[in-house]
Amino acid sequence: MPRMHWILEEIRATVSKLRPFVVVMEEMAFAAHDRGHERAGLAFLVRYFLWTCKIPYVLVAPTTLKKFTSGSGKAEKSMMILEVFKRWGYSAKNDNEADALSLLRIGMVLTGKYEPENKAQKEVLALICKNNPEVLKACSTKSK
Repeated sequence: MPRMHWILEEIRATVSKLRPFVVVMEEMAFAAHDRGHERAGLAFLVRYFLWTCKIPYVLVAPTTLKKFTSGSGKAEKSMMILEVFKRWGYSAKNDNEADALSLLRIGMVLTGKYEPENKAQKEVLALICKNNPEVLKACSTKSK
């Protein structure tokens, strides 16, 4: 529990300091073999914290994230790292960092800082918009 408490407090401190107007997070992979109950609890606590702070958030399924970055929802972790480098020039140290940068890029497209680069990204954004109309309305209002 101390580690989980520390992680949550770090997230709280960062979000409180930055005050983002939208947070883009990867949804938990429910088909994964390890169904970490601790991670699920932490994910719920983070969402609850964002909700209490009135900070909208968007959940992106792992396959959707892979499709946005690589064009395929079945991309391997090594492919994600390579695609992040090829597309955005960032040398991710591991797959978690590659995923984080991909989520950041989705957020930047959602807020109008960047345009989608290809058909796969447009499809992903259409799905996100369909599933999160209230969040997208908040993004378009605050980013202007």
